[in-house]
Amino acid sequence: MKNSRLKNLVLRGNIHFLFIAMLLLVPIYASAQQDRALSPKNISGNVVFAEEEEPVEYATIQLLKASDSTVVTSSATEKSGKFRLPSVKPNNYILKTSYISFETQYHNIDSAHFKEREIVVPTVALVENSILLSEAVIVGQMPQMVVKEDTIEYNPAAFNLHENSLVEDLLKRLPGVEVDLEGKITIAGKSVGRVTVDGENFFGRDPKMTTQNLEIGIIDKLQVIEKKSDLEEITGIDDGNRETIINITIKEDKKRGWINNIQAGLG
Repeated sequence: MKNSRLKNLVLRGNIHFLFIAMLLLVPIYASAQQDRALSPKNISGNVVFAEEEEPVEYATIQLLKASDSTVVTSSATEKSGKFRLPSVKPNNYILKTSYISFETQYHNIDSAHFKEREIVVPTVALVENSILLSEAVIVGQMPQMVVKEDTIEYNPAAFNLHENSLVEDLLKRLPGVEVDLEGKITIAGKSVGRVTVDGENFFGRDPKMTTQNLEIGIIDKLQVIEKKSDLEEITGIDDGNRETIINITIKEDKKRGWINNIQAGLG
């Protein structure tokens, strides 16, 4: 009888202990879930042309804060049409997708979306801008960029920077371009290995020598080029190897003497 009572007491004690342990674990689990929900998340998606459903390369992706429309981060789509914005902090946002000659698309992302492991935006289908000239008021505006096959050409004059600003200042304004504290350049997640001037490696293979010394006042165009490998250029067979480079073209009236100015500056 004593053994039976002892067993009952032990059993009750174990149940009591488990009940208390569960009560203690519930808030810990809830807190962990909340922390996970509030942690930064990746935002990814895909952009296609509405009619052909073909992927759109180099579409501009901008994440705007819903409260004041300030740009939080930006990127550009890859050849596959995909994009990814890493480690975005929870908040209410507007995802803006734009491409030259196509209507700009917007997608709302609120804080509730950050409960997911990764925020995947529904496929963005771009529709060609079909506004009739008779219905439009044409305002003279300098285009910021032009896409030519494997090259994106930017017009520095369209970004309203002082002519004494450096190439690095311009790069920081371009969509999809990131420049870190050490001057390393990435475009749509791809590292830029070199910056040429009029197609020549005037400053070797260190991009910073150009971007941190050349002023935009003498620049005509800034080109982002997906260069084919030497083997592909010879054989014509796509081997999948690409090098992202930046080429800067100098204004015709500035070509004389710009090297002397740079050498004097470096000296």
